[in-house]
Amino acid sequence: MPGLPLKIVTLVAICLLGLAWAWMGSSEIKAISRSNILMFLAIFSIALAINFKSFILSIPWRGDEDFHISFTKWIASQMESHLNYFIPFILFLILISLSKIFSSSNIFTAIRTKYLTRLNKPYLPSFIFLSVSLAFALFTFSIIYISKNIHIDLYQVLRYPIIIKYLTGLMVFLFNIFPLQILTSHLGNEFPYRIIPLISASLIAFSAHQSLSKTSFSKSNFYIPALAIIFLLTIPLIRYYSTIFYLEMPAVLCISLIALSKQNFLKNSFEDLKNSYAWYGLILLGLIKETVLPFLFALIFCRLIFQFALLLKDKSKFTNFIRDEFKFIFISCLPLFLYLFFRFRFGNSRGYSPHLNYLTDFHLLSIQMQSLWDSFGILLILIIPGSILAWKKRPREIVLFFFFAILLEFLFHFLDEAEYTGYSRFNLFLFPSFLFLAWEATLWLTQRSPQWTKIVFCLAIALNFSMSPIHFDGTRKPSWGVYGSDIGEYDFPFRHAFS
Repeated sequence: MPGLPLKIVTLVAICLLGLAWAWMGSSEIKAISRSNILMFLAIFSIALAINFKSFILSIPWRGDEDFHISFTKWIASQMESHLNYFIPFILFLILISLSKIFSSSNIFTAIRTKYLTRLNKPYLPSFIFLSVSLAFALFTFSIIYISKNIHIDLYQVLRYPIIIKYLTGLMVFLFNIFPLQILTSHLGNEFPYRIIPLISASLIAFSAHQSLSKTSFSKSNFYIPALAIIFLLTIPLIRYYSTIFYLEMPAVLCISLIALSKQNFLKNSFEDLKNSYAWYGLILLGLIKETVLPFLFALIFCRLIFQFALLLKDKSKFTNFIRDEFKFIFISCLPLFLYLFFRFRFGNSRGYSPHLNYLTDFHLLSIQMQSLWDSFGILLILIIPGSILAWKKRPREIVLFFFFAILLEFLFHFLDEAEYTGYSRFNLFLFPSFLFLAWEATLWLTQRSPQWTKIVFCLAIALNFSMSPIHFDGTRKPSWGVYGSDIGEYDFPFRHAFS
């Protein structure tokens, strides 16, 4: 773009689009109960205990993790000298705490009633967007135009969506402040970089636990939800990528919220969808990873078909159909559209060209099948009975949608370059759809026979550990999940080497 004025105009236009995006996509944010917070902390503690050694025993080498860490480390290094630009974000955290988390306290209730009443729909979510975007915009602007001798690598900025690196950079910065600095000195510098993927995996397990506990939780089968949590956290693919700094796990979390939600994203009205946490998972997808495109396309395509079918039954709602579906597409696609526009316009990342002839290449297909088994293990077996039960019990349009999403995700990655065939990182986007189908079998078995459910979960956990890409000493199997070329992760066990 030639000249600063045009850049400023572009920035203002994007902010206005973002304000419309936040305004139309927002609803009241439901208070999070203390019991749910405690449950999540318990699940996170279990995840940390299972994976603690892998967090601290090795440093990354030659894979994408060191690429992400190097750029995020630079972002964190800039935060101390530009900390004042995060004041809007800090104010937001204070207001959200006063208005929601501490709502049961008499003092905070009085403050909320008197001063924060208007921070309900749609002011609060819009304030979220404004405070966070203003903080990051001012931070980035100050680095580029105020700081001297700062060089911005456009390839690093545009290769992947950057929001997770910003948040991780903030985490790294906080862990370099006393007293958290003590933890970093004992646990290793890589520890804060790997927290967000582990939090994402913990939230997936928390969401699955919620759906399970609502139908089967009682004193007599208390151990079933606990075993389900351990089972999900130890699935080979989830365990590997929850202990390494990649960008996919938060995106997988967002899709999993949709998969485990009781909301029908194909038939429910636009206003009804906005009242669930899964809705915020949907609108955040495009901010996290560009490879969510097949899932978004499948969701929008299927929703338009079923919404149009509903319209044919009541043609008087044509205006509402146009308005609501435009909002749905605009809100779910805007972040990803903007990122892809700037990436194709200014970036130099590799493109995508599908190879249809791979569909008849039995060698590549066998590699992909092996990759799926290595990644998911017994979860694949649960999908078969789960699909049958879901077809009988769930709305069939939902089941068809997840079948379609699996097909698109599979084709999108399988038809890529042959060297990426079977790459485990791409299998992550199949996990939410697999989880939706497999969890139906779990729910059915839990209701029919709690004792057999415990046995199945114990066997599944044992199989997960036997297939795990992480050894009991915390070291990872070199180049795990890579079959077509040598593009996988390698770890250097520096603590063991220097001991």
